[in-house]
Formats: sequence, C-alpha cells, structure tokens
Amino acid sequence: MDYDIQQKIDLEIKMREGTRKLLAACKREVQSLEAAKSLLTSHARVLTYMGELQRRKTEECLDKFSTNGIEKGHLKPCKANVSISDIRIPLMWKNADHIMNKGDHNRYAVFCLLKVGTEIYDTELQMNIDRTACDVTFEEVFSFEKVKPDFTFILEVYSYNLHKDLTIASTPQKIRRRLNSIGSVKKAENSVLIPTVSAEEENTSVEAPKFCLVGRANLSLSDASDVIKIHSLSLEGEGEQHNQVPLFNHFCCRLAVQPQSVLQDAVTGYLLVKEKALGVSDFQRLWCRLRSGRLQCWNNPSEADCKGTLLFVSLQKGSKVIKPVPDGEQQFQFYITYPSGSSERRHVFAAESASDQERWTAALDQHIINIEAWKHAFSSMMTLKTPSAFKRRASLRPRKGSLYDQMSVYSPDKGKTNDENSSPPSANLRPRLKHSLSVSASPPPHLQDPIVSLKETRV
Repeated sequence: MDYDIQQKIDLEIKMREGTRKLLAACKREVQSLEAAKSLLTSHARVLTYMGELQRRKTEECLDKFSTNGIEKGHLKPCKANVSISDIRIPLMWKNADHIMNKGDHNRYAVFCLLKVGTEIYDTELQMNIDRTACDVTFEEVFSFEKVKPDFTFILEVYSYNLHKDLTIASTPQKIRRRLNSIGSVKKAENSVLIPTVSAEEENTSVEAPKFCLVGRANLSLSDASDVIKIHSLSLEGEGEQHNQVPLFNHFCCRLAVQPQSVLQDAVTGYLLVKEKALGVSDFQRLWCRLRSGRLQCWNNPSEADCKGTLLFVSLQKGSKVIKPVPDGEQQFQFYITYPSGSSERRHVFAAESASDQERWTAALDQHIINIEAWKHAFSSMMTLKTPSAFKRRASLRPRKGSLYDQMSVYSPDKGKTNDENSSPPSANLRPRLKHSLSVSASPPPHLQDPIVSLKETRV
C-alpha cells in the first residue's frame, strides 16, 4: 500500500516538471491557464499523498508498539461509492453590474477542486465569466470509490481575473502600449549592440497565472441526497483581491452515496421460519435472501422477484441477532429482534446446520453494522451517475456555432463561393495546402483568429 502511494507521488512530481516546461512554451493565455490549473492540481495531490503516507506510517508504529493490540474478528462497515454532479455556484454581482450592465468590467476564469480522501479531481476551466453570468455551472460527473462512512467531501473554488480593465476609455492607452512594445522589438532586432535574450531564457522567466482560492465547502454523509441540494460555501480571503470572482455564500450540487453491499445479496439459502403470520405454529422451510437491509422469504428461489414475499423482516438501527441455548426442538436457532415502539419484536429462525447458522448470523451482524454506519444512504437507494455517461452526452451535443460558419469565402480558382458540398471537410484540415481566400466582411479585431479566418483549397 505504501509503495502505491509513493508511486503516485513520483508520478505527480514528473507531471509537475512536464507542466512547468509546457507553461514556459505557452504563447496564449488559455494555454497558460490550463497549465497553471494542472500545476495547482498536481501540487494538491502531492501534499495529500504525502499526508496519507505519513498517517499510515504513524498507524503502523502505534499498532506495533501498542500493548492492547487490535481486537481480532471485529466487524467494520462496508465502503461505498460516491457520485458528485450538477455543481452550480451562483455569483453575487451588484445591481449596477448585472442589471444595468455597467460598472464591473472584469472577466474571470473559474474551476474547482474536489477532494474525498486521497482522490482529487479538477473540473473543466470555465472562461470569460463576467457580469452577464448569473452562476458558474459544471456539467461534469465525478465518481469516488471505496469511501468510508466518515468521509468528508471538500470543494474548493479557484478564480483568476482575465481582464482587469475592459473599458472603452482605456483602449487608446492599450493601443499605444502595444505599438511601443512592437517598436522596441524592432529596434532590438536591428541593433547589434543590444544583446538579445535567448528563447530558452525568456521562456523560463515566464510566471504561471496565479489562481486564488475564493471558496470552500465541506460535506459529509448527512448531506447526501438523491436530488440536488443547496449547501453552504465559506468565502476565502487569501490571494489578491482583484482575482476573486464575487461569490454567494451557497452552492448547489448532487451528492449521492451508495454502499457497496446495497445492490448485492449478502446471503441466500433455506431457513426454517417460525412465524405466526404464516398461519402455522411449527417451523416452515423457506428460501430466504438478505439484501439492502431486508430479509425476504419465499417458498423456493424461482418465486423470488416474481411473487410477493411470504415473510418480510426489515433490519434497522438497534436490531440484534441472538443465538439462544440449543433446545430439543431446533438446535441451530437464532433470533432477530428490533425495537417497535415501547416493546420489542422478535422473529425466530433456524438453520439446517452449524455452518449455515454461522453464515447467516455473521451476515446479519455485518448488515446491521452497515445500516448503523451509512444511515439513510443504506435504505434510500440513491442513483449514481457515472462519468462515462456524461462523456457520451457531451460527444452527442451539437457543435456550437462559430465565426467561421458565418463567413462567405470566395475561391478565385473556381470563381464561386465554396460550401460544404464543394470540397470535403477533411481537405480544410491538411497542413500542406495552398491558402487563398477573400473574406467579404472582416470580423472585429478582437474576434479575429488566424486559424478560423483561413479557407484552404487544393493546389
């Protein structure tokens, strides 16, 4: 186990080194932000893995030198799978910003880190969050496996200010600074006396965009539900103030928990049942199944899930399994008792052998421990969403319209406007093709992209 944790630490360290090199080569802001997000995620994972490794070594030392030792044969509750989806974080803009569309001109990039135990996931990076947005929505689905009942789900919200000043009044100053920077580069290229900086040294001096932690939330088993719920979000004040997107003190998400023993049979087989509700005073041999906190009985296995149960015993908190002293009637009896109001109800069962008696009583004891540990999550049967289902929906989602789809491109070779039927789409993706185009209407300068403004035709 310690070797696996050490391998994960080594992997994340290598990932950080590669991401730093990638960050130095980034030319666009989006690329730098994605690299910075990966660096932050890898750093969080390394710290978590190191803490887990230290915790395991401490427990190993305590167990080794403990005089009492650990009780053998004690039962532990089963683990569960946790699914987190439908994350939505409302934003708190001022009335002048959101309704009157004036005031705050900032735009932000936002993402979240999700932590359960040693597993850490990051959401996609939401770009260009401005005053026109009411909330930040993440459609991804995150799955955590083998989670203990005392788990804590931590949500951390990070933001980065993309543009601090987008007012029209600042446009001339931006153009002047841009022209001055271009002129200084030309002078440096034509001058022999001024030493040039190598590309490698220039790349290494590039600093990563710094995301600020702006919100944090801690959820536990009591917050689990099969529907989307509202939870509290604590606002964090660390980092630069201008990088903090204005958050509300709440967020929404769906936190579903499903214990691993809910969907599988704990034990099945024939038991001798003595119950007045069956209409007989003696033991009756029935086929029984223990699943999801319920002991159900039928005449034979073929009636299971097809006919109604002859006997239904629902386990709950406070239920007990008792082995009485063997008597002459049935040697391998056991009782299931649970509180019912001010009294206590009891169901009498008997196994056909000592091994069957041990098998049934052990499974019942384990089931009761699971019920007490997982509480409402054991009986509510929450549905888990899977990340693969989200990926399939995303792949089937229609592509959003772009500026390229709205442009009219004229080909002088053919003397007519090209459309999708004149040439296959794959022809526009080949790099070694001659570019020739004529755009009827040029888009605004801030929307121009050298990739989407070219139409490629065959030579």
